[in-house]
Amino acid sequence: MARLQRLSALFGVLVVLGTIGVGGWALLINYVFESSGELLTPTGATLLVTVGLVLVLVGFGARSKRRLENPYW
Repeated sequence: MARLQRLSALFGVLVVLGTIGVGGWALLINYVFESSGELLTPTGATLLVTVGLVLVLVGFGARSKRRLENPYW
């Protein structure tokens, strides 16, 4: 892997981790410190559906026998 690709991959991972961190911080502030109970159930359901869909997509990708040979991927 070229140096530029590694730096791009590192940047992408840092962006994802930063997004997760900001989302976790917002979740912590909104639900733990301010305790707005009426939105806790819809938020939990949304998180469960999102995690489920991501896991299904990962499963489909992991079982795929075809490899993407496109340089844009």
